[in-house]
Amino acid sequence: MIPIGQKIARVREARGWSQEVVAKQIGISATSYAKIERNEVDLTVSRLTKIAEVLEVDVVTFFYAGAPIVIIGDNSSQAQTNSLSQVSNHYIGNFEAEREAYKAHLETLQAELARKDAMIEKILAKI
Repeated sequence: MIPIGQKIARVREARGWSQEVVAKQIGISATSYAKIERNEVDLTVSRLTKIAEVLEVDVVTFFYAGAPIVIIGDNSSQAQTNSLSQVSNHYIGNFEAEREAYKAHLETLQAELARKDAMIEKILAKI
């Protein structure tokens, strides 16, 4: 399960907003807001609701993995579509980057395994 702070960060990043911008809008310091995104503080319901309002999403977005992102601030369907596209692209981009990182790690492990297999063969040849 993705921690709430990480979900908040993903929505903020998808909007292209800095932590400082969001912190100012909710009335706290950037340092305090960063702690929220790092899950270093317990959020109150009122603080989480304010963050959801500032990020223009429904608060349930932060609780359910597949929860729809509902734009509160702008009722135009085009704005909602654009925002949903930005968030979707953000998640897809993160998935692709994570997949590439795992692929590179797997290749490294395979090379290390091949190196160790070669070492074992050399040792067995000496026996």
